[in-house]
Amino acid sequence: MNHTTPHETTAPDLPPVAVAGSIVLDLFPTLLIPGGHTFRDMLVGGAVLELGPLASHSGGSAPNTGISLHRLGVPVRLMGRIGDDLLGREMIRIFEAEGIRCDWLSITEGDTSYTIVLAPPETDRIFLHYPGPNAAFSASDIDWDVVARAGILHLGYPPLMPRLYEDGGGPLADLLRRAADLGATTSLDMCMVPHESASAREDWSAILKRILPHTDILLPGVDEMLFLAQPDLFRELSERAGAEPILTAVEPEHIAALGDRLIGMGAGIVGLKASDRGMVLRTAGADRLRAFGRAAPSDVAAWADRELWEPGFEPRRFETATGAGDAAVAGFLTAFLRGCGPEESLRAACAFGAKNLEAADATSSIRSWDEVIDLVEGGWARNHVTVDAPGWHFSADSGQWIGPNDAG
Repeated sequence: MNHTTPHETTAPDLPPVAVAGSIVLDLFPTLLIPGGHTFRDMLVGGAVLELGPLASHSGGSAPNTGISLHRLGVPVRLMGRIGDDLLGREMIRIFEAEGIRCDWLSITEGDTSYTIVLAPPETDRIFLHYPGPNAAFSASDIDWDVVARAGILHLGYPPLMPRLYEDGGGPLADLLRRAADLGATTSLDMCMVPHESASAREDWSAILKRILPHTDILLPGVDEMLFLAQPDLFRELSERAGAEPILTAVEPEHIAALGDRLIGMGAGIVGLKASDRGMVLRTAGADRLRAFGRAAPSDVAAWADRELWEPGFEPRRFETATGAGDAAVAGFLTAFLRGCGPEESLRAACAFGAKNLEAADATSSIRSWDEVIDLVEGGWARNHVTVDAPGWHFSADSGQWIGPNDAG
């Protein structure tokens, strides 16, 4: 087994990652609520609400994951659609300020996607979202010459992109197949969709069976994958959870079975993000991992047939969960590219996800690889997670739970 720790690896000349998917400008107006009033009190016809300064940050899967990867030392090739408008120029300014080239973006007619994020003190955040050109994202927005040289093609949030999931997911399967034929390792992150949307009416179980044989790395949230892959179980658990988040009703057996199901559909590596319960890893056999392309693990035996549960880390400070899943993806992919083993890659994903919680936007709390790994190695407190399911046991050496299907 590979016992390499993150600080024992080096990161010179990491292969570039082509990061594609939704691009959104997040707008955060500062709400000024007079004493004795609530935001709800002030939402009346004819009222004029005074605001403070407006902050703008990158949003969407491609910027969130791409900027985090860039800060962790991974060369990034960002691909997606923005409009030729004021908001699009602001997106370009943000990327260039990060040192990320914009050569591979598709500049389209029309308006850039944006989200107005309202964060009143007495309630959860309210999002006013305009999807814009993301709805038209397709394989034509991918620079295939770049993919032919990339280690990984990472695509985020295909359930929000109708031109990818139409025709039973055929375009998405073709996109992933083409990337694999060019030698790139393929990676997907999924998302929750509005329950009454056109995307929610698709047969995502059938789509997943079509696309997962071409998906080397799959890094979604537990809740969104239950909704897509097991909608009946999702509804049952939602009813059980009531007003609480669905994860409060999800048992360890549900997560383990979901990992098995996704591997059985053809995925190579599955990392299921479970919020403050950490992240669960399930991997396929050695033959599937050897077919990963340029970013195939150097130690296939260490990655083959693994089942691990990382409890994750207690947030040192909590501002917002915006972008935490994207940061976890960046942490996992960076560790994977650096040659870390499954235990270390899983731990890195949870560490960067927890670090992300310290800022109100999706990326500013992620600054460098060494900063976060130093926190981990310095004894960062772990979440208290008990996996009370048949065959699981705790490893004091790794601080992780090991499943009955683990061959390590």
